[in-house]
Amino acid sequence: MAELITELDWDFKEKIISDSIHGIHPYPAKFIPEIPFQLINYLGCDKNTSVLDPFCGSGTTLKVAQSLGLPCVGIDLNPIACLISKVKTTKIPPN
Repeated sequence: MAELITELDWDFKEKIISDSIHGIHPYPAKFIPEIPFQLINYLGCDKNTSVLDPFCGSGTTLKVAQSLGLPCVGIDLNPIACLISKVKTTKIPPN
């Protein structure tokens, strides 16, 4: 894991999340989806890998895992965080 810090490009200066689902609600300590995306890919997760986010906050990791087709579970003590995560990860059927 220590190699991960030096191997990956952690420069996300150009990333803007306010125009995506990740900008749906302001949330303190929110991070950009590229971070969990790079970690999930680096770890070689496949469709049989479940992702657990024990401090899911606004659900960024959950949404990334979901977009990669991975089963995921998020836990948070903050009910607002749980609501935001649920909104971000609930699939809405097309009309």
